[in-house]
Amino acid sequence: MRFAALDVVLGAIGGNVIAYCIMLTSAATLFVHHKSISTVIDAATALAPLLGPYAKYLFAIGFIGAGMVAMPVLLASTSYAVAGTFGWPGALSKKPWQNEGFYLILSSACRTTSWSNAWLPPPSIVPSSACHLLCARLLSHILLQCRLRR
Repeated sequence: MRFAALDVVLGAIGGNVIAYCIMLTSAATLFVHHKSISTVIDAATALAPLLGPYAKYLFAIGFIGAGMVAMPVLLASTSYAVAGTFGWPGALSKKPWQNEGFYLILSSACRTTSWSNAWLPPPSIVPSSACHLLCARLLSHILLQCRLRR
């Protein structure tokens, strides 16, 4: 168990260091060339000097790939947190009828996320982000209160 905790800590620190380095080098490069990025299109075109005409396609592949990696991780971690708060068994290795509460949370989170991404138009990204922030705050408060009552 000690090695698992060490793995998590080192992974979190390493990920944050890499993210910081990416932001620092991107900012330094864009500042030198007097470029500002306010949209996704600006970010894709900023790669054009490096990647040529394929910049927008490679940026799109990376953007979609990041979403495909992040979505299952976020859904499963939310399901584990909620199931752990209520004392339900939770494991992806078990069948849905063995972990009904866990899979109920997982499927409802998946449906809610899919619905919000499919039916909300792109200009509503700010209200959508505000809604996700509010939901995250409310969920963390509810989980904390449920945990304290046990």
